Amino acid sequence: MNARFTLLYVTAGVLVGAAWWAWSSDFASRASRKLEAASSQTPSAAPAATVLSYNEAVMRAAPAVVSVYASRAPAVSDTSSPAANRVQTTQGSGVVVRADGIVVTNRHIVDGAEIINVALANGRLHPATMIGNDEATDIAVLQIPVTELAYLSLDTGPVLRVGDVVLAIGNPFGVGQTVTQGIVSATRRRVANASPWQNFIQIDAAINPGNSGGALINPAGELVGVNAAVFRRPDGSTAGSLQTAGANGFSVAAQGIGFAIPATLLAEVVPDIVKLGRVARGWLGIAADDLTVFPRLAQNLGRAAGAVITDVTTGGPGQIHGLQSGDIVVAVDGLVIQNANDLLLAVSSNRPGSVSRLRLVRNGREQEIAVTLDERKPRPEGAQE
Repeated sequence: MNARFTLLYVTAGVLVGAAWWAWSSDFASRASRKLEAASSQTPSAAPAATVLSYNEAVMRAAPAVVSVYASRAPAVSDTSSPAANRVQTTQGSGVVVRADGIVVTNRHIVDGAEIINVALANGRLHPATMIGNDEATDIAVLQIPVTELAYLSLDTGPVLRVGDVVLAIGNPFGVGQTVTQGIVSATRRRVANASPWQNFIQIDAAINPGNSGGALINPAGELVGVNAAVFRRPDGSTAGSLQTAGANGFSVAAQGIGFAIPATLLAEVVPDIVKLGRVARGWLGIAADDLTVFPRLAQNLGRAAGAVITDVTTGGPGQIHGLQSGDIVVAVDGLVIQNANDLLLAVSSNRPGSVSRLRLVRNGREQEIAVTLDERKPRPEGAQE
């Protein structure tokens, strides 16, 4: 009896041991296959290193950022107040964009100045002359008698995206060259009292009086814009407007809402100013409104995009080439026109003397008219295009 039980125990032990050996062997085999498969896969990319300092970018760009001082005599002499007769000086910033002394700044800093001086990053002060300016984009170009300067190229650079890091370099309040950091809050931002040619990079980097004209750079030290203004709100008002960041200051500026002129616009405007002293824009000689202003007309046409010509300047290019009030412009040189502002920008982007081809609707029928453009001259607000 005991022998029989002993035999049963031994047999059961052998069977359990065999089962355990088979299971462990299969487990080891499956584990081995998983390891082999894992080792054959390409390892995932390591996470990007966190940027702990922008020193290299700043050191690359800072030598090209300057301070600009513009002096003006008082408009009216006041014998009763000696203080009122003092020369008024505006301080801002600027960017050297060519090694031979070409400096870009904001027009509002130097407009009407009798004496302009530029202080380089090394502290040396040089007299400057105004080559020209463009009121529509608030850009001015200066020349200083120095060569072999550090400069930032006027390349269009990489496309800025919302959330990209940017650094603002300038001389706020005249305290000396200062760097502030933020992100791009918006691109191609249009502001209520800005000109049609102005579209801004909106940033949350600190912009203070004296920052106007200073460089906006990316973490690679490339110029992506020129700081220009902040958003200002009068006391108690919910509305706001653009306020230039000149050294005379501004009131009730919203925090974290600053604006810079994009490098793409600088690349278009500055070469013209250097060459001509101004920006040469095409002019059609018409006034126009958005098609959406005329809902019945838009409904009849079955479209909302377009610009309706409301007036034609006598003797202007538009009249000479047959444009009429009531024409609806739907494309210029193949570019679809959404509204009157699109029409203005499309025409003005062409050179005076060039031919623009306008696709328009007249009396329900589409046709194309070619117009040789004249040069747009500065006009008071509300004048015809």
